[in-house]
Amino acid sequence: MRTSKRVYILTILFIFLFVLTSCSSQQNNTEILQTQSSGTPAQAFVFTYNADCCASTKKLFDTHRNAVKDFESRYGDLVKFTWYDIALQDDSYQKELLEAAEKAGVNKIPAFVVLDRKGNVLARQTGNLKAEEFNKVFERLGG
Repeated sequence: MRTSKRVYILTILFIFLFVLTSCSSQQNNTEILQTQSSGTPAQAFVFTYNADCCASTKKLFDTHRNAVKDFESRYGDLVKFTWYDIALQDDSYQKELLEAAEKAGVNKIPAFVVLDRKGNVLARQTGNLKAEEFNKVFERLGG
């Protein structure tokens, strides 16, 4: 099987898994893995879905995006925010998305992950965003 076809099939499976888990469960899952004030994070990954879907799922994604945009406006000078929308179909984009999801340990969306300068995950959350938990992470990091 050609590489591009494999990437396409894996991408479709990945999208299906993301949407299926998002529609069936809107629970949040938060991991705060490191909260020492040993430096500021280098990047934040945002995994989202910006396409037509059921009303409750659309509301979940819209609420999540707005909350992360608020973080980006407050902490954008400390953290590079990278947004990934699983609805986009470009092969190279999908490959980048899959690599970022693997690096960040993401298997559900919406997801928000903060990494330090070395690429270590400081905080990871899927589902409904608990902004107060990320506020604590950013505050402890000097934000």
